[in-house]
Amino acid sequence: MNHKKFSRFENFYFIAVFTIAFTYLYSVQENGVIDVGEQIYQLLFLGFLFFIGLILTTIKYSAKEGKVNKKAVFITVIFFLICILVRVLLSVV
Repeated sequence: MNHKKFSRFENFYFIAVFTIAFTYLYSVQENGVIDVGEQIYQLLFLGFLFFIGLILTTIKYSAKEGKVNKKAVFITVIFFLICILVRVLLSVV
């Protein structure tokens, strides 16, 4: 994929996620406080969306010669899967 198209997609993704997050968080607050116990799954989903954005950013910066290739995508996804695996293993111990 062309680096310019990927960058546009990434920028659109971040604008959409931030807009959704701020709108949702503003609508569920009560007196400036969000009840995490009631909103845990929605907040986890927002965290997942931001994690996908972090992966997209890493792919963009690992791409070489102005093209996003399969190698950059695989390396980035494997790196993040290893990070998640280490985090899960540390929480178990």
